[in-house]
Amino acid sequence: MGASHKPEEDPHAHSEKPGGSKSAEERQGHSAITAAVAEELHVSTARVGAALQPLFAAGRADTSSPVFAAAARSLGVSAQQLSTALAHAKQSLAGGN
Repeated sequence: MGASHKPEEDPHAHSEKPGGSKSAEERQGHSAITAAVAEELHVSTARVGAALQPLFAAGRADTSSPVFAAAARSLGVSAQQLSTALAHAKQSLAGGN
């Protein structure tokens, strides 16, 4: 009865790819972005980190999303200002400065 079709794999089968190294890299990238945005917007890295956490968790920053608007509000800036600061942060981290 459908023995050849296995829709679910063992959840432990993917353990050879530990999330530790990638998440450490991601955290480092997030920290660098957070610091650059904080510098540009003249707010603390702690505030920026807290504001950007939901965006980092989502894996992307949709500038028209309520989450993005809330992040900007929590920093006391417009969504456009936050978007510009993020763009500059990514540019500088990519060596485009």
